[in-house]
Parts: sequence; C-alpha cells; structure tokens
Amino acid sequence: MFLKRLVDAVGPPAVTAPCRVAPLVHAVVRAIVGAAATADGGAAADAAASAAAGGGVAGVGAPPPPPPSASAPSAAHLLEDALELWASALRHAPAYTPDVDALAAGLAPLATGDGDALRPALTLIDSYALLGGEAFRAAHGAAVAAALRAALDSVRERGVLAILDVLDTLLAVWPPAAAAALLAPLVGAALAPVLGPRGPRQRPPSGVVVAAAAASALRLAALSPAAFSAALASAVAPPPHGAAGAAPTEEAALQAFLASAHGHLDIMFTSRRRRMAVLGWVTLLAAAPTSLALLATLPALVDAVVQVLADDAPAAGGGGGEAFANVVARAGEGAGDGGGDADDDGWDPTPPTPTTPEDARRAAVAAADDVAGGRLPAAARAAFAATAAAVGGDAYGAALGRVDERVLRQAQAWLAT
Repeated sequence: MFLKRLVDAVGPPAVTAPCRVAPLVHAVVRAIVGAAATADGGAAADAAASAAAGGGVAGVGAPPPPPPSASAPSAAHLLEDALELWASALRHAPAYTPDVDALAAGLAPLATGDGDALRPALTLIDSYALLGGEAFRAAHGAAVAAALRAALDSVRERGVLAILDVLDTLLAVWPPAAAAALLAPLVGAALAPVLGPRGPRQRPPSGVVVAAAAASALRLAALSPAAFSAALASAVAPPPHGAAGAAPTEEAALQAFLASAHGHLDIMFTSRRRRMAVLGWVTLLAAAPTSLALLATLPALVDAVVQVLADDAPAAGGGGGEAFANVVARAGEGAGDGGGDADDDGWDPTPPTPTTPEDARRAAVAAADDVAGGRLPAAARAAFAATAAAVGGDAYGAALGRVDERVLRQAQAWLAT
C-alpha cells in the first residue's frame, strides 16, 4: 500500500498534524476497519475508496473513484492493508492524540473476531499500550482485557504465546493497581491449563506455554500479591457443569505452580523475563513469609535467585566461568553453558539503536524493567530475613538444608550485605 510505504519513509511527520497525510491515514483505517467490523465487505471497499478520495477529510481533494472492477481488492485484502497501515502509523506516532485514540475503539472487535485478524490486532494493542500508557488504559483497558480473555479460549498455542506477550507489555506499562485489577482474570485463565488438564481430553500445554504463563503470573505478583492470589484462586476453581476432579487447595496450587515455574525458568525467553518472574516470587514470600507453600519451595527460590544473578554475572564482572556453570547446573536439570556475553537463548543483550519512536518506547520499558530487576538482591535479602524471623531458625534452617551446597554458597556470596 502506497500510504504505508509513505509513512514508513517519512516517519513521524507523516502521522502528525499539520501534515495533510495524517488525516488521510486515519480516515482510511477508520473506514476499512469500521466496515470490516460490521462484516460488510462491499461497504469496506466503498468506504475505503471514498476516504482515499478525500471524502470527509479536510483539505484533501481528489476526483471520484472509478467504479469497482473484477480486479478490485477484496474486503479481506483491504482489511489486511489497513491493519498494516495502522500498525505503521502507530510505530511512527510521536504522541497519543485524539485521532489515534478514536481508532482504538476498533481493537476489541478485531481481537475477538475472525482468527486472521487476531495477530495484527495483538500487534496493535501492544503498540497502543506503549504509546498511550494510562490514557489508553483509561479509555479502552476494560474492553481490551475482556477481548484478550475471550480470545485466549479460542486460540492454539502460538496464539496463547502472542497473547501472553501482549499481557507482559500491559503489565509493564499500565499503572500497577489498574493493571492488576484488569488483568488478573486473564492471568487466571492462562494459569488454569498450567495447573493441570481438567479432563481426559485436555492435553497439558507445552513447556514454552507453561514458562510464558508462569512469567506473566509472577510479573503480576510483583505488582500485587493479592491480585496474583485472586488469579490463582480463579485458575484452581472447580470448572462448571461438574467437570472432572476437585480443585486443589490454594496452598497446594501455589506450591505446584511455583514448582512448575522453577522447572521452566530456563526456557523463559530472556534474562529480563526471568528476573521479573523471580522478583515476583520474592515479592510473594515477603508478603506471606509464613506460607507453608512458600516455605516448601524456598530451596527452589534460592536456586532461582542464583540463576538470575548468574545471568547478569558476566556483564557485572563477577561469577563467570566455573562459578557460572556451578550455579546453573542444578541437580538433575543439566548444566550451564559456561557463561558468555549473550543470553542463553542466543539473544544479544546489546540493545539495538532505536529507529522509530516505538523502538524508543520499547527500550524505555526494558530500561524500567532493568531498574526494577536491579532491586532483586535487596528484595531477596529482606524476604529471606522476614521468613527466618516469622518461622523460626529451626524451620528456616531445615528449608535451607535442602538447597544444593554449591548454590547455597553462591547465594550467600551474592546476597551478602
């Protein structure tokens, strides 16, 4: 599409007033997406042609469009082009304007409509969250959260992973209290299959999905332990209509979840995601130091903290080489790769140079995560101290006695005040 190429080439000025392209971009997107939402393909084509001709757009004039021919683009192709144009406009938008906000009303119908539109809709929601932040949340957050929750029930694993990626962005950029309230139901729905299939025909999710769901849930815990508890409770509630099996207690479900999260920590996509997940786990311990489930999983938490600190050790100038291998070589779970400058999934930790305003926004979110994750050592020290004081030295010592000796030495070295 010519307009998309123009926006990509010109950049922010193309989607910013007083540039005359900006209202044309918004009008085309509004016409095609609005017509698609009413499932009127012919109207989509007519409306798009009218918008492209300048109908209803101040200062833009063009001759009437020719009558449609047999080679005219279908409504599906028009919608695909419009979504690409919309995404390009958001990437280059320098600010969240009323025109940009007005288009956002079409996001929820796209996310819950035809399956082909889900992935571009998720891309748009991600871009809107980065661009609009709290303003986007206040105007459209409830509708978007409900649409994502509905979409989760109708997608396969790749769709689940795409939704969880967007969920991570929303948890990162929306205000903590509002994000926790709006997104806890979505987290609970994502956790339900992680805690075990509900019937003989339900297969357990893949390890990648378990890792992503656990990371999102623990990011929620870092924002609000209460919201995490509500999400967990909804995930273990007995399914309706007398489906198989009784729900486990919340303590049992929490212990099972944390054990699963620890077992899948290695395949959380990036060190940043692992760090935020472990910070959420530490936050849970600090909020409930007498929890039997958290005390039972204390050895796993110590190991997880050390793993995450080992991720950062080469860059920080400590703990490389043999120490790094010792830390991540957990009993029965394989060995590390001996350290290095790249993340263990092959990701280069050197951030790319931003080329669009959205790249800069994404880099800012990553930097904020790094600041939050930097609190992990202090938060872990405080949580472990609170647990020792709450349960007593004997119980705390017994829990630490189940930690691998090498891991415990490394934890004591890294967490020493």
